[in-house]
This record gives sequence, structure tokens and C-alpha cells, in this order.
Amino acid sequence: MEKNGLLALNQEKRTTADEVQDLIQRLHTTSWDGSFTVGMSPTSGTHHVTKPIQRIFEIGAPAQELLLQKLPDAKIQEQLIFLLGGIGDEKAIPAIINSMVEEKNLRDNPNAKRINFIANVALTNLTAADVFFPKSGGNIIYNCNLEESKFCWQRWWRQNASHFTTKTVKDADRMFQCYPSYGIYRMKNNNSTYYDFDAQGKPRPVQDE
Repeated sequence: MEKNGLLALNQEKRTTADEVQDLIQRLHTTSWDGSFTVGMSPTSGTHHVTKPIQRIFEIGAPAQELLLQKLPDAKIQEQLIFLLGGIGDEKAIPAIINSMVEEKNLRDNPNAKRINFIANVALTNLTAADVFFPKSGGNIIYNCNLEESKFCWQRWWRQNASHFTTKTVKDADRMFQCYPSYGIYRMKNNNSTYYDFDAQGKPRPVQDE
């Protein structure tokens, strides 16, 4: 019985891994508009959650290792950063920071500012640290310039890597003033369906592919 249970568990892991691999491939063919604040209100944002992104969110932590392996893929890197910010743990933090673009290289990468902003959203969700998004104030005045944000997070990680764990982060820690949807990265309804956010910060069902 114990052997059969182990075989069934291994089969389930293989099935999940196969599904995640397939979903990662679908990221290549599914348009994603990114994650950003909307209008003048810094607490209103949209994450443009697509069907593949939604499904990976539902799979959760078991998808992390494959996402980390694929992170260097420039074509879907922004989506992978966003996903790791939702389902990752402390292992994802240095990988996301490494994927950010240093100030001296910004001109060489036309997507650099977008990559860095999405990384700031992801890292803030994982850590609830006010490295980039401030926890007070009603205006969009960031604690660190977007161009320098990789350095800011590197400094934070050097100070916290030895003891930080995402398990210690509580929802109450995410009450940022200048962060899309008050730092609520993933919102579920009673049926555990993930939602996107409209311009007023209200949830809406995920968009179709």
C-alpha cells in the first residue's frame, strides 16, 4: 500500500510538471499587457491576468522550480517574474532581483523600465518591504527610483537574506498606499477564482486569451 501511494504521488508530480510546462509554452502565444498602476490613483492597478497565468496561480508553489528554470527566457520573462511574485517564496527573490536591469544598462534594453516595474510589484508582494512602494502618502512618490531599483533590492536582500522567509509576511503587512490594489496581488472569490482589477481597483474575471 505504501509503495502504491508513493507511485501515485510521483505520478501526480509528473502530471503537474507536464501541465506547468504546457502552460509556460502557452505564455509565448498569449498576449499579456503587463502589471501597472492606472491613472493618478496609485492604489488602482491592473494585472491583466490571462488564462495560463490564472492556472499557474491555481497550481501554486509546485510550479515555482519550473518558472525559475525558464526565467532567462526574454520573450516571457516579464510574465515569469509576475508569476513568481504570486506563487514564489524566498527562493524566488534573488532570481527576480537578478533579472532586473541595472541603471547603466537601461538604454540597451527597450523593455528595461517595464521589467523593473513588474519586478518591483512582484518583490513587494513577496516581501511586503517598502523598498520601492512607500507605505504612507497618497501620491506616487517611490522610495527608490525605478532606474536604481535593482540596486535598492540588492541592498535589501543582503541585509535580510539570512533570516527572511515569506511565511512570516501577513496580509496586514501589505497595506501600501502607493501600490496597485493595496498590495493584494491575488484576489479570490468564494469559488477560489482569480480576478484581475479594473481602473477603480475592483476585481473582475480574468480576460479570455
